[in-house]
Amino acid sequence: MPRGGVFYSKISFTLSEVLITLVIIGIISAVTIPFIIANYQEQERIAKARKMYSTLANAMTYVKAEGGDFIFSVLNSGNEQSYNTLKNWFNTYLTKYLNINKICYNEQGCWTEDNVYQLNGVKSGFSKNGIGFGTDVISFILSDGTFVSVNATAVSQELFIFYGLNKTVPEDMVILTFDINGSKKPNVIGKDIFITLFTESGFVPAFKDGASEEINESCSPNGNGHGCLMKYLSK
Repeated sequence: MPRGGVFYSKISFTLSEVLITLVIIGIISAVTIPFIIANYQEQERIAKARKMYSTLANAMTYVKAEGGDFIFSVLNSGNEQSYNTLKNWFNTYLTKYLNINKICYNEQGCWTEDNVYQLNGVKSGFSKNGIGFGTDVISFILSDGTFVSVNATAVSQELFIFYGLNKTVPEDMVILTFDINGSKKPNVIGKDIFITLFTESGFVPAFKDGASEEINESCSPNGNGHGCLMKYLSK
């Protein structure tokens, strides 16, 4: 007769059942946890890219308001005089509105020493190891560790890929490329390195005038990554 008139039943699991359950939990964790981590890292990169773009955009708004857009009339020769003009422009205007820790004038010390790659795995021909992104550049490190490179040459006809293949490109522009990870990897355009343009129309992300198909193609695994910032800003 059960104690107190209450029936008790014991529920137990065999060792094999426990082991099977643990294996299933392990498989699920192995599949989902890397995805969760990768998604978090991706969202973190996008947030940092957006924040840095906003910081540069604010600075360039002040630069243009002070008359810094004069640079477009003198920056198309790509010679020493043009570079000196860029240096004067940079020191007169841009340095006032950014918290800069270190500046490198076409020399090593403010840009990653490793190779820079496109999303498709192709080595970028624009990056100069340790110096900057472009030809004759001013690179600098911000207080938060971000690397920024200003391209001294504005021969935009050779750089139409930054605007979208079927769009009209301004005669002159200054290219500002930033690396949200500093010297850390992956050093991939579209992941931690992003391209922006200062033109007579203002400060814009690369591919600002590109068609949506061009932007998506550029930011695909088979693309060059140049349009990723525009894609992230549009989300």
